[in-house]
Amino acid sequence: MKATKQPDAEYEEPAPFGTVPLSKRVHNWIERTEAGIQIDILSSLLSVLTVFTYMVETALPDYHPVYQSLRQVDLVCSCLFVLEWLFWLWLAHDRWRYVFSSQSLLDLGTTIPLFVSFAMHRDVSTSAASVVESMVRILRVLRVFRIFRLGKRLQNEIQMRLLTLIFTLLAIIVTSAGLFYEIETRFGDRYPDLTIVQALYWSVVTTTTIGYGDITPSVMASQATLILALLLTFAILPYQTSMLVTALNETSPYQTARYSHTARGRHVVFTGQFSVPSMGLLVEELYSTQDYGFPDFNLVLLSPEAPSDELKRLLKTHKQSHRMLYLQGSCMNNADLARAQVQFADAVFIMADKSPQDARQQDLQNSMACLAVGHYCLQLQRTQARHGPRPLSEQLAQLVRDMEARLRPKKSSAGLPRVCIQLLLPESQLNLDSLLASSSGSSGVVSSSSFWQLFSSHVTVICLSEIKYSLMGQSCLACPGAVTLVNNLVHSVDSQALLHAQCEQVPLAVQEYLQGSTNELYEVASLPAHLIGEPVSLLAVYLHEVYQAVAIATAGGADAAEPESAIDPDIDTAQAASRGSSALSAGSVATAVSNAHSLVLAPLHQIVTPHTSAFVIASDLRVVLDIMDAPAEEYFTWKLAHTAAAGLDGATGGRRRQRTSRGAIQVNTRQRDFGDVALAAVQADLPELRRRLTSASRKGRALASKQLQLLYHTRSEAEADDSLEGFLQAEVQLQGHLLVCGNGAPPSALFCLLAPLRSSSLPVVQPVVVLDSSTPSGPEWQQIARLEKVYFVQGSMHDPEALLRANAESAAGAVLLLPWGCGGASWPHCPTGDAGMADAYVMAAARHLHSLNPHMQVLCELSQCSSLVFLDPLGSLLDWRCGEAAAAAATPAFMSGGVLLPQMLDSLTCQALYSCGTPRIISQLLTQWHSQPSGSGGGVLLQLPVAGFPCDTFGQLFAWLVGCGMVCCGLYRCAEVAELGGREICYVYTNPDGDTQLHATDQAYVLVPHRSNCQAGGAGGKPTGSNTPIAEPTGSSFC
Repeated sequence: MKATKQPDAEYEEPAPFGTVPLSKRVHNWIERTEAGIQIDILSSLLSVLTVFTYMVETALPDYHPVYQSLRQVDLVCSCLFVLEWLFWLWLAHDRWRYVFSSQSLLDLGTTIPLFVSFAMHRDVSTSAASVVESMVRILRVLRVFRIFRLGKRLQNEIQMRLLTLIFTLLAIIVTSAGLFYEIETRFGDRYPDLTIVQALYWSVVTTTTIGYGDITPSVMASQATLILALLLTFAILPYQTSMLVTALNETSPYQTARYSHTARGRHVVFTGQFSVPSMGLLVEELYSTQDYGFPDFNLVLLSPEAPSDELKRLLKTHKQSHRMLYLQGSCMNNADLARAQVQFADAVFIMADKSPQDARQQDLQNSMACLAVGHYCLQLQRTQARHGPRPLSEQLAQLVRDMEARLRPKKSSAGLPRVCIQLLLPESQLNLDSLLASSSGSSGVVSSSSFWQLFSSHVTVICLSEIKYSLMGQSCLACPGAVTLVNNLVHSVDSQALLHAQCEQVPLAVQEYLQGSTNELYEVASLPAHLIGEPVSLLAVYLHEVYQAVAIATAGGADAAEPESAIDPDIDTAQAASRGSSALSAGSVATAVSNAHSLVLAPLHQIVTPHTSAFVIASDLRVVLDIMDAPAEEYFTWKLAHTAAAGLDGATGGRRRQRTSRGAIQVNTRQRDFGDVALAAVQADLPELRRRLTSASRKGRALASKQLQLLYHTRSEAEADDSLEGFLQAEVQLQGHLLVCGNGAPPSALFCLLAPLRSSSLPVVQPVVVLDSSTPSGPEWQQIARLEKVYFVQGSMHDPEALLRANAESAAGAVLLLPWGCGGASWPHCPTGDAGMADAYVMAAARHLHSLNPHMQVLCELSQCSSLVFLDPLGSLLDWRCGEAAAAAATPAFMSGGVLLPQMLDSLTCQALYSCGTPRIISQLLTQWHSQPSGSGGGVLLQLPVAGFPCDTFGQLFAWLVGCGMVCCGLYRCAEVAELGGREICYVYTNPDGDTQLHATDQAYVLVPHRSNCQAGGAGGKPTGSNTPIAEPTGSSFC
């Protein structure tokens, strides 16, 4: 039998707190709090006080009353030093070692002789007493060395070295001056009237090696003092100076820099992972004067790494460099957060690396950084509550900040910064929610629990893979060019810069595209009082006709009792979106919305209330300001004219709408009956669905499985058990399918792309082939395998044999994703951190697919703007003087929506500073139509052909679609450009002018409310909207 190992006899179980000696508990309390440094500061001040009293005593006779008083002060200080020595002796772990330490001997040597002197002071005429008095005075001067213990408490090495150097020089000067004074006045006869000030003068002149010679030592003891002082000066000071210089060379100025909110004003903090190109775009977005009008934020960058040369160049040469500050430190350290003044920041942005080696580790780091900010703010609130009211200066500074906040965009309440965090994987948001919930539940304090609930409401989570992949899926399904449309809504473009770039010389198609790219999504925080009670449908037409603004969402509105003006009763509408939950939840952007009311897209069924705020697509911030200051006379004059025009057009308009409705095609929703269990499951959002699919509970997985069948086209029950077997294919023989090159993308991210393509709202689905080098396994791949007509072929998009097995030459379209975890074992040919090589990796595959099938429509994901000019032979349609970003945006591939850039996600993140509702709108626009029950405020973005509509201009089309319950926000056009040799260019025209003439080939981007049944009208019974999967290619995009 194997002998059991006996425990170590010397091992002792940790003692309970009640049995720990009091001295150890006090010692730990002093070391972990500010009590230790406060004791050292007090002791050092008393030491300096005794040295000062000694200097004053030398100028007074012994019988002087001031002299006697100073002696009493010195006696009290000595008593305190004795008590301090006993206190540290009691706390010492090894008391004998402490007694013989240099600190203890110095304390005893400068304190005990004083008591001896007081005992002998009654008989000062004796020679013994005179000698003792002289010795005591000399030892009292040595107390200046007690201030060295203060330097041990400093955490900053530079401050410690500098303070040590200053204290050493001060101690040498004062000690040598005291010794010289006592020796010369007691034993010498050259300077009978020598004062302590003259002795200090002699010490300074001698220590600095100047040596004027006016005062010289006259006895051997004072000469020995001179030699000792010089030896100490030349032996110690050079060494300490070299240590200080070494610390200065090793310490970057970015490690010691601090931000002062009282001196520099408002600021935002960026931390996490950010590259130089992304920071350049973020700076341009943050300081866009035309779009926001408040470019007075200071930018604080907090990173554990020293800035690179490129980033230093950006910080020094940018036109807003005086507003930028780089701090080298970690957001996990409270001292670094204090340097960045996080508690006073308007927002804290935690950025993510877009192509990390380990996406889960990256998300975990960002989540912990978010918790670190919360813990820091909680500790500050506890400190303020413990120390009572703040000083008057801080109260006045807070009053000034509150007054400034009334004139600028709103800051988050309760003194908490708005935290915007980027996460890569969808499941990481669940982890963050559980971390915040556990912080709230484990605190055990009611105030802490309420703090974490409030802090969670100030956190905005932007899941990068959810947004970009669902956007790519939306582009493949029903909205070619949706990538470019959404990019225009969140990215700031300076129209003045485009005018200076001589954009009038470019073709008309490019001019229209550039004009649309200057539009952006803004929030009208407060509508004029005369609009209260008006239907939002009438408000939308008014804003478009008068201010050229498209109202796509509202917050704080109320449902109308009978929304007759919102939806025409003559139109037989059909449900435009599916019910339930999907791979993208509305919580993919957990927005800290300042407005407590729900946000609704395409809110034409609502009426304006006093708390209603609108989100509009406009070209400039001045349009928003004009809307907020709109006079009542203007609106009522327009309303009378609009009502009169509608009355004259009533008869013919009704007949035309009836004629159009007969050719309407409905977007069907498959209704399946799975009983009450499935209906309950449909109410759950996608994070809960993911949790159930991967849980160990059979009941949870069964519920999620039924929910999945209700929401999506899934395989039959017979194939459900062997879904992976039907999912994995060695070779496929398909025609007109969609090829998705995953390049190592996590299955949860791939599901975000496939979810819109398999929504139960679609009557038919197009086959999808996933080409990836990884081996599918696990519950997440099992979830993808449950989807109908989704197949997996293992291989690389650069492998001709793998493309042959995936039948790539017969595919109607392809989606090429950037490689995940470049440089790893899966992608050895893609170097880590080389964004240009990753783009080349994708563009080479795109060229190869075009060589196999010239008609194939390819949707690419690239990481750099500069790579766009190499994707098309035409390159950019703008001159290089327009700037890299503008030139890249004016490429045919980007104009048509064939390329997605991750920089769009950074622009969306930056939008959270000015309008926290913008990320939520984009999330609902892309995900909620197939992920939430109807009536939850989402909307469906569709593309409808304008042919057959009773409209000639975009203004007429906008008003007509509003009458049908839809909001039109742009056009998708294809035009032949004579300047390019007759080549057809497809582009997105965002928010065209009202008098823009419509073309027969135009497609309209319409936003259909998710809550109501709406119908997409078309001509000749042609399927439209999400009824049309990828078909024959038109132009250079999916159609």
